[in-house]
Amino acid sequence: MDVDPVGDKLAEGMGQLLDPLIGPDDAEEERTKFLELAKTEKVIAMDNPYFPGTKILAIASEVLAGKVAGARGTSEERITHLKTGVELEDAMPYMEPPYWYYPVRQSLGAALLKNGKAVEAEAASLPQPDVQGRVVVRWGD
Repeated sequence: MDVDPVGDKLAEGMGQLLDPLIGPDDAEEERTKFLELAKTEKVIAMDNPYFPGTKILAIASEVLAGKVAGARGTSEERITHLKTGVELEDAMPYMEPPYWYYPVRQSLGAALLKNGKAVEAEAASLPQPDVQGRVVVRWGD
């Protein structure tokens, strides 16, 4: 049985980052390790036209950075990371099921609403045309 240390490290890092019991400092440290691993040759080699792995990891990085910023109470930083995550997700090619598992714009809308920016939250939460100009409604979070 082949062991894939790169895949194992990515899975381990993502699991630690998504664990709500770790603090923001530990999460940021793990995110830094994750980013370093995501830049390795083996991870980049997995990227292809049918699976944009590095683009998916870039979205994950921004969402996780937003979660860390939110845990630290830095609302504007959280919103900035989530806006970047939305931009990256919007630039992804259309695919069913989507490459990224949930619409980041819903997290952005929630963050904006939490900061008293209701009009921006509504606009951010509404479905937007994708890169091909189609309006794609994806719900979940």
